Amino acid sequence: MAEYIGAISLIILCLISEWAQWFLCTFPFEFLGKVSYTLYLIHELIVVWAQRDTLNALMANGVGPELAVLYVWLIFTPVLLLVSWFLEFTVDTPAKKFSNELDVQVRKVRPPPPKSVSEDTGEITVDENYYSCWSFTKRIWPIFAMIGWLLFVLVTTEVFIKFHAGTPHHFNTHETEGHEGD
Repeated sequence: MAEYIGAISLIILCLISEWAQWFLCTFPFEFLGKVSYTLYLIHELIVVWAQRDTLNALMANGVGPELAVLYVWLIFTPVLLLVSWFLEFTVDTPAKKFSNELDVQVRKVRPPPPKSVSEDTGEITVDENYYSCWSFTKRIWPIFAMIGWLLFVLVTTEVFIKFHAGTPHHFNTHETEGHEGD
């Protein structure tokens, strides 16, 4: 119950305090707000796999638990933030732009096309073909690049798996070292 009261108090503070609003508009908080969704999506992979394995390896080599946790945090926090930032501008932003463009494209009543200023004459012009299929396709090219990349990864992975000449590893679990009488 105390956690709920504390969370509600912080929300109210941010709504009424100009200082708290200024603090939340600083670069670190804006950056965290921008990458928060991709951070949420990717953190489990890094936390469960890489961080846990590194922590276990450090502790197995004699590093104390407190120092091992600090090392893991210092190593993987920048990695996690960089991966989240990369995914934000390569996956999340193109997907949001695509969904917005698609929403506007399929509306019965569309907003007027944006106006542009001609560099040669300085005249304000309106592109009458703004809502054409070709203009829409040119505006959403990053989604096609993302889909192409995903298809490339899928095809190359499947081809590698199909034609990889590696032999499977078989471990003899019945064999032990140091049998008497050997």
